[in-house]
Amino acid sequence: MRVTCSCDKTLNVNDGLQGKRVKCPACGEVLLVTAAKPAASPAPDSSVRREPPRLRGAAAEGEKAERPRKQTKKKSEDSSDRGNMKVLVLGGVGVLVVVLLAAGAVFYLNRKTEPDQASAPPVKLQTKPKNPETDQTNKPLDTKPQSKAKPTAKQLKEVPRVPSPTELAKLAYVQELVFAPDGKLLATIQFFSGRAHYALQIWDLASGKELLKLHEGNDSVEQIFFSPDGQFLACFFFHHSKVKVWEVSSGKLTQTFKAPPNTVFGDRLLGFSPDSKAAFAAADKNVYRLNIEDGQAQMLERIQVNSDHRMAAMPTAPFIALAGKSLFLLDEMNGLGKSVCPLSGATTQMAFSGDGKTLAVCYVEGHIDIIDTESWTLKTTQRREKSEGFTDYLRFSLNRDGKYLVGVPDLDPKAFGDDERRAELWDVASGDMRKLTLGLFSQIVFSPDGNTLAVAQSNSYLRFLDAKTGKPGEGSKNP
Repeated sequence: MRVTCSCDKTLNVNDGLQGKRVKCPACGEVLLVTAAKPAASPAPDSSVRREPPRLRGAAAEGEKAERPRKQTKKKSEDSSDRGNMKVLVLGGVGVLVVVLLAAGAVFYLNRKTEPDQASAPPVKLQTKPKNPETDQTNKPLDTKPQSKAKPTAKQLKEVPRVPSPTELAKLAYVQELVFAPDGKLLATIQFFSGRAHYALQIWDLASGKELLKLHEGNDSVEQIFFSPDGQFLACFFFHHSKVKVWEVSSGKLTQTFKAPPNTVFGDRLLGFSPDSKAAFAAADKNVYRLNIEDGQAQMLERIQVNSDHRMAAMPTAPFIALAGKSLFLLDEMNGLGKSVCPLSGATTQMAFSGDGKTLAVCYVEGHIDIIDTESWTLKTTQRREKSEGFTDYLRFSLNRDGKYLVGVPDLDPKAFGDDERRAELWDVASGDMRKLTLGLFSQIVFSPDGNTLAVAQSNSYLRFLDAKTGKPGEGSKNP
């Protein structure tokens, strides 16, 4: 019996092996021995290649077992191709990532070498030493506010003219007075002689009516001051041992700040920040920021003062002017500052105009320097002749735009009677001075509109004068 293998090898086997399996000696394939079937069709053309017969049983299973090996090889080759493709793709992505990282590093380095104007911190004033007088550099300083100082000269609103006459002309025993920034209110301190009795009141200028009585009693109140927005009123209390702050709209006592132990607040400084969120006062050696919202007193650590220094808070920018041997400008937040211009003597007092563009500095020698605060340069100097025993000015103030100055000269008492005192009204631009001979008075100040002078007559009534002429206002009926 013959059996043909798929490898075309023909095997001669015994008939007794029919139905059994034999192994092809050529290729090793296991074959099932079966009887040959008669041909069902004519013999094929010898020119056509004969396909090997398909086997059943084990031979067929062997063939099927063989084919998966060939397909597995092809699949592995496909997998290999796909793996190679993945390697290429991943390699390309890796190269791209490296390129992007390199580009990012270059961009970062460029940003580090070129400052970003949007994220750069605000420029701070140069650090000044503990004693400001050791810094004798008088270079100009950029004094534009770096913090959120909202009020500026351009933002200041016009104020109404003080009505004249006013019922307040009948108010007597006024020791101190100050106008609200909007020109509608007047705060006064009355002191009734013969008994230690103080009264702190707020008045409506138009009607002359009392709106609020903030304090009445034996505890002293001195040096009253409105915040720039008119929301608060501050003063020294009980012999300068405290600073009290009231809310003007309600008359509520908002905060009380105590002076440091074993010291008091000096009369050299009392003022507000331009945003009205803090007040400022000075003790013997330090300046304190008094935060109105939380009641905390913060010492400005970068500055130490002495009894010779005079100070004034700038109304339209967050700086404090300090006068020593030269003029210093201090940041209200931390005390950092720098000398901005030289001074021509030992100072006795300073005052800003309402718009913050002018600073007047008074000296022991008697003259007054008028300084432009936008360039920190000297505009002019007011000098008075040394007559009538004149030494210097006891007090003075500028009007809103800095065009007029009123001062109270320290004169020989023999030059006047027992019931007279002199005030002097200066035209800053021309240097002309008008002498105002008044009765005894304790204070004279400009109204915010600059058109009126209010005079606190000692043991008598208030007087309201025309700021340009020094004469009583039109229709004024002072008793």
